[in-house]
Amino acid sequence: MDRLKKDYRQLERDVVKQRVKEDEGKFVVIDGLSIPKRPYYDWEVIEVLPFSDLYDMYGEHKRLSVFAKKGLKCANPNCKKVATHLIVTKDHGGGRHVDVVDDEFKLMNVDHIVPKSKGGDESLDNKQPMCEYHNSLKSNQLIPY
Repeated sequence: MDRLKKDYRQLERDVVKQRVKEDEGKFVVIDGLSIPKRPYYDWEVIEVLPFSDLYDMYGEHKRLSVFAKKGLKCANPNCKKVATHLIVTKDHGGGRHVDVVDDEFKLMNVDHIVPKSKGGDESLDNKQPMCEYHNSLKSNQLIPY
């Protein structure tokens, strides 16, 4: 199993190297991966985890279980964004967070199908994966995807 995880991690590294173009000053290199810097976010990437950890270690996590159990694609049917990396980030206060990002290292969000402001709850049935862009557009609207 450990050998399989190592092979998968190397495959993830190779894929990211192919996808991300090197541009001095705009990328940080972690474990051989070129990761775009996101100065407008209040966090920095400190580690890229094997994607299998989403299921093996975080399958019951309050937020990450949405991706593990409901899929990796944005719920908006017109969107092509898909979660491709599991990352560990550090915020300015030093707190560590595990997040799911797309191949451009943009955050994937968990959307409440029925917004909490409209009576929606925290159950898995009321949550869906959504890219950051469409989640911000949806806001607290009731949009059936």
